[in-house]
Amino acid sequence: ATLLNASAASVNVSVDGKPITADVAPQLINNTTYVPIRAFSEALSDCDITWEQIYKRATVSADGLKLQVVAGETFLVANNRYLYLREPAIIQNGRLLVPIRPMAKSFGAEVGWDAKTYTAKISRGDDMIEDGESFYKENDVYWLSRIINAESDGEPLEGMIAVGNVVLNRVES
Repeated sequence: ATLLNASAASVNVSVDGKPITADVAPQLINNTTYVPIRAFSEALSDCDITWEQIYKRATVSADGLKLQVVAGETFLVANNRYLYLREPAIIQNGRLLVPIRPMAKSFGAEVGWDAKTYTAKISRGDDMIEDGESFYKENDVYWLSRIINAESDGEPLEGMIAVGNVVLNRVES
């Protein structure tokens, strides 16, 4: 069964077969698996995690990765790359919960889903997400931003992303 409303269901998350344990359990909310940022990050890497209460921002620092997530935002920043979150990061019982797929991508990991057992199975990758400085071409980003601004100024983030995707698809084809 899938959840189509805001009610939450408990899910299991494992990294390379080892279950993640946390004081706030991973949850399925609106068809999105959320994980506590600290428990997930520590399961994937030896890392430092800081919390800035005033900004509601968590920063994860690991070898080859700097990741920032702000509660309520629909994106995270991993190595100077912005990754869209279909559902925003949330705070629950004093813990920051983040959608699992963008988090896994940041760590270079893959996510599999077992619907029968409500288990997200994470497989570690070899490298963290590529740095934005080497991934993006400055001139391409500049012109893409100009087109997005001209076509969707004043639209919500999802509309701007849609315009950007159309442009990138046309360039690719």
